[in-house]
Parts: sequence; C-alpha cells; structure tokens
Amino acid sequence: MTFNLLANLGNTLKVDETQSRPEIHASFTDPDASTAGSTYTLILTDPDAPSRTDKSYSEYLHHIVTGLKLKPINSGSTDPDQFSAADVAASFATPIDFSSGHELVPYMGPGPPPKTGLHRYIYILFKETKPSLTKFDGDRPRFGTDKPGYGVRSFAAEHGLIPVAVNFYYAQNEQQ
Repeated sequence: MTFNLLANLGNTLKVDETQSRPEIHASFTDPDASTAGSTYTLILTDPDAPSRTDKSYSEYLHHIVTGLKLKPINSGSTDPDQFSAADVAASFATPIDFSSGHELVPYMGPGPPPKTGLHRYIYILFKETKPSLTKFDGDRPRFGTDKPGYGVRSFAAEHGLIPVAVNFYYAQNEQQ
C-alpha cells in the first residue's frame, strides 16, 4: 500500500502522510485466494482507539469497500510452490480497482488523539462467500455496535468474509 511512500508490515508513517486513500496492491500466492469471478471486501480498522489501554471505541472503522474484483496471478501452475518470482512481482503491479467496488464507509485517515502512543492501522482484504454487502448503517466506533472491542473479526464472521491478505502501519499524534 502506498501513500507516495510504502506502508509495509508495521513501519511508522506520519498522520499527515496518510490522510488520503492509498493505492493498494494485492498479492496472492494461494490460487484459492484469487479465482475468476471472486469478489472481495477491503477493511481498514484501528484496534487501538482511543488508545491501547482504553478500548472504549475499539475497534474504530476507517474504511469499507465491498464487491471488489481483482486480477489473479497468471501462472500456468496451480501449485503455489511453482509461482515464479515474475508472477509474484507482477501481482504487486496490479492495484486494487476501487471503481469496481461499492464504498460502504468512506475513507477516513488516521487521527489518533494526543498522548495515546502508536496506533495500528490494519488493512485486511477478504474474499466474499456471500453476496456483497450494499449498506452499512453503523457508526465508526466499535463497527457500529455498543460492544467495546467489537471489530473486524466479528464483522467478518457475521458476513462470510475470509481473510486473504493483510498489511498494517503505525501512526501516532505528534503530541506525545
């Protein structure tokens, strides 16, 4: 995922660098993760809201896009051990096409409160096993529930979403 810089598995980014929706690339080495006709849901969550010690708003929902279509890795093999480096590299060159999906919750960049330390911002791409959701009536804190700690895991289970890719970065308020 890129915001004119690379976010990759836990590096730290500045809040002001992440206020617009990033370009996101998917990479699949499991042939079952990307099959013709599959649709996907992308979710961005902050499990540290408002802080790691106070979970009253956790998890905080920052973005949901459903019904995304992705291009599978084009390898002649169905054996994941036989994917070439070129196949894997090519998969990184294929961005998620947000225009193919339905944005249920508009992108909201990180906004961690002052003096709450690093927050994790986690992107999870899910394969949909049911028809795509077409609306989300909840609010962002706790994924629209009144249950502190309710988040992406429960939401995914309720809606038949299977995780196929994940990435995250850290960000914190400059006032620490």
